[in-house]
Amino acid sequence: MQVSLSVRDHDGTCHDVAVTTSRQVSLAELRGPLADCLGHSRDAAVSSGNGPLPDGALLGGPGLRSGSTLQIDAGGERFPPAGSVLQLRVIAGPDCGQLIALRRGGHLIGRAADADISLDDPDVSRRHCEIRVDLRALMLRDLGSTNGTLLDGALIDEQPRQLTLNSVVRIGNSMLSVVGVSDPPAVTRPACDGSLLVYRPPRILEPDRATVVQFPATHDPTQRPKLNWLAALLPAALAVALSVVMHSAQFLAFALLGPATLFATAFADRRQWRQGARQHRQLATIAEAAAQAELDGLLVAEQQRRRRRFVDAAAVLHAASTPDCRLWERRTADDFFLELRLGIADQPALTRARRDNELEPADQLSALPATIALCRGPL
Repeated sequence: MQVSLSVRDHDGTCHDVAVTTSRQVSLAELRGPLADCLGHSRDAAVSSGNGPLPDGALLGGPGLRSGSTLQIDAGGERFPPAGSVLQLRVIAGPDCGQLIALRRGGHLIGRAADADISLDDPDVSRRHCEIRVDLRALMLRDLGSTNGTLLDGALIDEQPRQLTLNSVVRIGNSMLSVVGVSDPPAVTRPACDGSLLVYRPPRILEPDRATVVQFPATHDPTQRPKLNWLAALLPAALAVALSVVMHSAQFLAFALLGPATLFATAFADRRQWRQGARQHRQLATIAEAAAQAELDGLLVAEQQRRRRRFVDAAAVLHAASTPDCRLWERRTADDFFLELRLGIADQPALTRARRDNELEPADQLSALPATIALCRGPL
């Protein structure tokens, strides 16, 4: 029987261990070889994601199957990733792939060895920033770092700012993200040789599609009414001329009646036009706000969809160590089957806005996976 285990020390260091035996052995018999191999005490507590393991636990049984993660002296600052609701994932930088479970309280992030979350990044200060977790919200604040802390591209100071799930925090050359472990564990079944069979669940792919959001017209479709001065003054001039020729003052009354009627009609039309224009501007403002909200929502959804399709190293580690339902998610028939993630870069969005029948330049989405398609490249 050969069983492959991942063993995590109390300081967070993970070791891959292969155990080969011709008979079924218990954890009590494994303690000695594990201690000699990894250099920890033989009396150290050993636990799995479901809790402490008894000395009578058998190799190949629950907690000691291939792919299981064991914790030595569990109970320190770092916990097994699979047993935490919130995780801080290092998605870029020298420590890319690191998983840190976030429990309630403050978490100091920096380069110092005694920091709660220590990063091996020379551009990170010894005491760079702090994440505080409570029942109401996640809060992030800078601690007077040299290079600053960026939250979704915005520079923050020592005033605590709310940190939402899947937001990207940049410190130095490292990028961090807090995620909620929402993917359910995969359905597994132990095999007779000590391995673990994982059942791949069905999936629903979200296609990348170019979506266009139509914004309302920026111009007022109604024209301002104009006063026809010729129609107003010509009859008046003729009436005055007739009054002089006929020596009758009655024609003067007719000369004033026509322009007065025309001016009254123009004033009523102008007033009605102002009311219609005001109502049009109000409706246009509401439609503009609704279109902008739709565009913002689609951009966020596209950003999350593209990040989820090509996950970071920390997400891969979590999927492999849990294991969760994303194991072996790709199929050979997928267009992106041989598309690999190389890093992170700002990229143009597929979602666009249209104003006055013209497409606007695409927005830039931050921290999207930069990939290479092996099947379409020179390789």
